[in-house]
Amino acid sequence: MSLGGEPLRAVWLGQWLGLNAAAATVVISKLAFLAAGLVFVLLAAGALALSGQLSTELAVGLGCFLGAGAALFGAGYWAVRGRKVRYLPALLRRLRLPLRGDAEARWLLIDEALYGFCFSVGRRRQAAVLALHLLERLFHTLEFWILFWLLDLKLGALDALSAYGLTTAANTAFFFVPAGQIGVTEGGQTLALVWLGAAAEDGLALALARRIRSLIWSGFWVLLGRRALSTRSAMPPNA
Repeated sequence: MSLGGEPLRAVWLGQWLGLNAAAATVVISKLAFLAAGLVFVLLAAGALALSGQLSTELAVGLGCFLGAGAALFGAGYWAVRGRKVRYLPALLRRLRLPLRGDAEARWLLIDEALYGFCFSVGRRRQAAVLALHLLERLFHTLEFWILFWLLDLKLGALDALSAYGLTTAANTAFFFVPAGQIGVTEGGQTLALVWLGAAAEDGLALALARRIRSLIWSGFWVLLGRRALSTRSAMPPNA
């Protein structure tokens, strides 16, 4: 989990949904992303316990992380369902942070869009959003397992789940690091594999392989997004 790309996502989606609805979808997606991450960290703790690699110190650390993450998710969900997002500009002004003059009106519209999403979409579709994020993390776990095999590491499926869960915990704890969390992700993955008994160079090799894959896919989606935007701008206004 990281912060920094949300405004860009909202602006890009706003080409089709409108900026307020796009901002609402980004916030909901972030909450679902956090919830899915907490689930996988919990599963990782269980996998570590089954393999006998969950020390007391690690158990306490993961417990504190899960507690803080659950509190953060609860606060976010309460703010959305309780229509508290509209008060964010007032809070930011108390912290003496610069805001545009129409910030209150803009956040009021976003608050209404978030509230409308929760009640218009329905629980099944909300569950579907969470399920998609869980599926994404399952594929990441599978990626770890495949890379274990390619690197000839004697680690299995439970180790892949443990490594990905520990990496998720590290990324979430350092969510404020920008630029794709370069360094944090690689360090977390390396330390996770060292904890599981692999060599540090194997952990770094896995981390670099995943970073290269991420850059390739990011470039592909940037090109696809630019093509979609250029196609839309070329369409007649009434289309």
